[in-house]
Amino acid sequence: MISVFKKRVAKRQCEVFKVFDEEFSSFKEALAFASAKYQIKKSRLSQLYFDNIKSFDRAIEG
Repeated sequence: MISVFKKRVAKRQCEVFKVFDEEFSSFKEALAFASAKYQIKKSRLSQLYFDNIKSFDRAIEG
């Protein structure tokens, strides 16, 4: 007996990560850019990002 299951997959929405006026298609790219430009360790900046309502701008300015 062969069973066939159909799974509906919603289209993934494109998420944009902003670092002030710069836009990135991935968190990793935005993190690398912000870390290098503002000289903040990636691990620290990542924590600040999530502590500041997922905002690189607030994380950097904070």
